[in-house]
Amino acid sequence: MLSKRIIPCLDCDRGRVVKGVKFFDHVDAGDPVEQAQRYQAAGAEKVSVNSAAVQNPKLLAEIARKFGRCATVLGLDANRVKENGREKWQVFINGGRKNTGIDVMKWAKQAEALGAGEIVLNVMNADGTTEGYDIEMTAAVSDAVKIPVVASGGAGSPQHMLDVLTRGHADAALAASIFNLGT
Repeated sequence: MLSKRIIPCLDCDRGRVVKGVKFFDHVDAGDPVEQAQRYQAAGAEKVSVNSAAVQNPKLLAEIARKFGRCATVLGLDANRVKENGREKWQVFINGGRKNTGIDVMKWAKQAEALGAGEIVLNVMNADGTTEGYDIEMTAAVSDAVKIPVVASGGAGSPQHMLDVLTRGHADAALAASIFNLGT
């Protein structure tokens, strides 16, 4: 059993750390080298794959074979979308710009079967809002797989982190705004 973790996040664009809200309206949040050095001193050890894994699912198996399951992390950008009057949880790629139409729950289970040793669940609807994580979706994904799930999107306070680690059944809580912007 892994310890509960708090994970700082670095999203980079054009050589700078950026922070957006719901994956858009990015603002500069600093130098990536300086930020990465700080995080490396806090024990950073993994990098995740996202769009490339959706476009070529066998990539997860290849990474797991080469580096081990524990180093194979899937970044899963999820969004709540309305389709024919019903809400669906779907997978997005290309920095949240393209809806794949893939069901979040199906992709999480498939990624685990292919060799992902961990999933970073980035819920776009909550991203950058600092209003709290999507507890419902996080709990559903966490309960559906046997690998650790890292909650991402919405952290604005330590209470939000506690909520997603307990009620959301997440194994870790990732945050960007409260770390990168000095909150």
